[in-house]
Amino acid sequence: MELKKLRETNGLTQEDVAKIIGVQREVISYYEHGKREIPVTNLKKLLNFLGIELEDFKNGKYEKKIQVAYRKDDISEEDFNQVIWLNKFVMNLSDLKKINTEEVK
Repeated sequence: MELKKLRETNGLTQEDVAKIIGVQREVISYYEHGKREIPVTNLKKLLNFLGIELEDFKNGKYEKKIQVAYRKDDISEEDFNQVIWLNKFVMNLSDLKKINTEEVK
């Protein structure tokens, strides 16, 4: 699992990731050191927050496709959820555009 590389590529601390997926910081350390498997639901929360497709992550692509600016020190849980919702929305629009383009061909 390349969770550490994903985290570092996107400029996040273990504390940031813990807040995003709703676990304690120590749990992130366990995931990164292979002491625990990261549940798919937690991985998807993080990827949705970052705007990264699961398939892209599996293929070694760790950079955000969607950039949303926020102050991570002051962001509330509700704001985190809004960032996740916005990223999902934009990713879904992108998928719809791809489908529409493929239908035209």
